[in-house]
Amino acid sequence: MLLKKNLLAATLCATAISSFAMAQDNVVIPPAPQMLQTAPTDVQSPVVEMPTNQDASAALQYIEIDPTSVNTPVITPIDKNVIDDVLSFYSNQDIESIISAYGEYEMMMVDHEGVVLRNREDLRRYLVELFASKGKQSYKATTESIRDISTGTGLLSGAIDVFLTPNDVTPKSKLMFTMLAKHDGVKWKISHFQATEVKQNANVDAGQDDSSESSIRMMVIALIGAVIGFFISKLIPKKSQ
Repeated sequence: MLLKKNLLAATLCATAISSFAMAQDNVVIPPAPQMLQTAPTDVQSPVVEMPTNQDASAALQYIEIDPTSVNTPVITPIDKNVIDDVLSFYSNQDIESIISAYGEYEMMMVDHEGVVLRNREDLRRYLVELFASKGKQSYKATTESIRDISTGTGLLSGAIDVFLTPNDVTPKSKLMFTMLAKHDGVKWKISHFQATEVKQNANVDAGQDDSSESSIRMMVIALIGAVIGFFISKLIPKKSQ
């Protein structure tokens, strides 16, 4: 009985396996879809030519540069306004504006009395003493020479009339000045300033005094020579006839 059951189970297993195998043989597997397409081999890629240095130089000639986009300072030629502005500050006793007209790191000022100032602090003390002792004077420049030595460096020279009051017509004194200025990218700044006083009337008077003294001196010498000659003539005996 047990043997029959085993044979029946084996037969059923064999039948099931055979049926599964036949079912697998009848299954049709569809082909996989073509997701990628290969590029055709008969199409040629474009050839890119690299520009030469000559081509690049020629192309740069056609590039327009906006001048406002370049941070380059515009340096205007030096003119007489540089000295005129400074003298207006002197006339108004505007110490801070005078100091700002000089270079911050490079400056030297030599006044008509030979006082040498090499920095802004010394200039400040000098101006305080000057305005306290001289009062409110007026200054006017006559620029005689304007030269641009190089880009951003200029030279001015001329005369300055000094008036006791702004209403005076005749100047009290006259100064000859020389100014070396440099452009800092924004405006002109004084680098070196030197003034020399012109004493015209004093020189004329001195010349007249010198002439008078010379004439008197010559007269005295001539008189002394005449007196000495007279006494010598008396001392020498005369020859007998």
